[in-house]
Amino acid sequence: MALKKTKKKVGNREEVILKLVPYDAQKHLPQKEGEKLGDLFFLLLTLHKGEELNIPITSGILLKTLFNAEVDLARNDIDFLETKFYVYKKGPFNKNFYNYIDELAEADLLKKDTYNLSLTTKGLSLFQPLIEEFKKEGNYKLIDSIIEKDLKECKDFSKAIKCSHSIKVLDEETKTIKILQEIVENLDQGSLKCIEPIKKPKEKVILSGRIINRLLNIESGVAESDYEATEVLSDIDQLLKDATRDTRK
Repeated sequence: MALKKTKKKVGNREEVILKLVPYDAQKHLPQKEGEKLGDLFFLLLTLHKGEELNIPITSGILLKTLFNAEVDLARNDIDFLETKFYVYKKGPFNKNFYNYIDELAEADLLKKDTYNLSLTTKGLSLFQPLIEEFKKEGNYKLIDSIIEKDLKECKDFSKAIKCSHSIKVLDEETKTIKILQEIVENLDQGSLKCIEPIKKPKEKVILSGRIINRLLNIESGVAESDYEATEVLSDIDQLLKDATRDTRK
C-alpha cells in the first residue's frame, strides 16, 4: 500500500517524522543508571525553567513539554530522552516519569503541591551548579531554547492535549499514516505502541561525567561540600597522572 505524502513544514508538527512500534521496555527505557539520571536531569531542568518563567507545572504539563522537546530535538537529529513515550488515553505518556517524580520528591528535590510540581529550596541550590555545568555542553542553547518554547506552548494543558492528538504518525504495523487521536480512540492497553522517530537521530544527548557524578551524589545524600572536596582530589590526581605521562615522553 502506497503511503500518502504530506507537505514538509519545518517546525510544524504536521510533518510526519514519527512512527508507532511495539513498546519494548528493553529498548524504550533506560538500561543503565547514568541513562536514567540523564532523564531525571531534564525533568529537573524543565521544572527549573518553569520557576524561571513563572509557569506553574503539573505532571501533565511536564510530560507534554518533555514529549514535545523529544519531537523537536528529533527534527534537529538529536536523540533526547532514554525513557520513551507510548500512546495512552491523553496522548504520549510513560508511567515511569511518575516514578521519577516520586523519587525526586522523596529526595526532597521537588515538592508536590496538590497538582503543581516545583523544586524545593534544597533542589534549587543543588541543581543550580548542574545547570552551570550543562551550559558548557555544545547543545545546551538548543535544548534550553526548545524546552522554553515547548513549556510556553504546553502551559495550557487542554490545548497541549489537542495539539499532541493532532500529530501524524506512521503506524509500522499497518503501514498507514494516522492522526494520534485515531490511535487513542482505538487504544489497546494490552499492546502499547511506542512513539519514536522514523529516521534514527545521528546524535544522542549524553551528559558529562561531572553532571552524572553530581546527580549520583545528590541521590545518595552526599553533601555538596564533600563532593567538591572529592572532585578537587580527583582533579589533582588526574593532573599528577598527566604530569607523569609527560615526563615519560
